[in-house]
Amino acid sequence: MSQIPPLVLPLTSTDRACCCPATPSLQVLVCPGRGSAALLLCRHHWHRHAAALLAGGAAVYDHDGSPLAIPDQRPELQVISSTHLAAR
Repeated sequence: MSQIPPLVLPLTSTDRACCCPATPSLQVLVCPGRGSAALLLCRHHWHRHAAALLAGGAAVYDHDGSPLAIPDQRPELQVISSTHLAAR
């Protein structure tokens, strides 16, 4: 089982995305391991910026702090949470 980085905590109903007033769907660690910064993103802003964030080496976690499996093709559209993978 992978260990959750200290900046990644399960999201709560009181959390707000950093780009808008929406409830965040996921967390993105920018520069993981090198002075990381955690971004709380709604689905809309994730879809809009996923390619750039992933190209920069960001790590992505779902609402409960589980790492996301990012498909190789069109990652900005095909985010699959670990919960959905376990159900398959």
